[in-house]
Amino acid sequence: MKYTAHVTGREGRWWVVEIPALGEAAQTQARRLTEVEAEARDYIGVALDLAPSAVDIEVVIGDIGRAHDVQRRSERIRAARAEASRLEQEAQRETQLLAGELAAEKIPVRDIATLVGTTFQRVGQLVSGAVDGPPSVAG
Repeated sequence: MKYTAHVTGREGRWWVVEIPALGEAAQTQARRLTEVEAEARDYIGVALDLAPSAVDIEVVIGDIGRAHDVQRRSERIRAARAEASRLEQEAQRETQLLAGELAAEKIPVRDIATLVGTTFQRVGQLVSGAVDGPPSVAG
């Protein structure tokens, strides 16, 4: 069965976790956000005499003090970081390919560096890697 665990704020060193489906008094705590799901699962298991493995938890983080839309904003941040990482990997692959192609055309390393926006030393490594072995993902 699925339950929602609402993280409502801090009390001292602990996160307050409410489980509305079990009533207003249904509350537990967790030291770290990474522990919220397990603590809520254990609380529900004990309260309803269920095996913890039978309990599915959705963690919802509410506003924390003056920090509003915490969950939505943190999800946006994580998605942006994942996209930035993907774009960085793509840029590294393209840098490797273009540097190799330009080097094959005998374009000076310093000019390739200007074109791809990196140092001539890095282009030297990329070109050396393209000639000496498999393509590197570093850019």
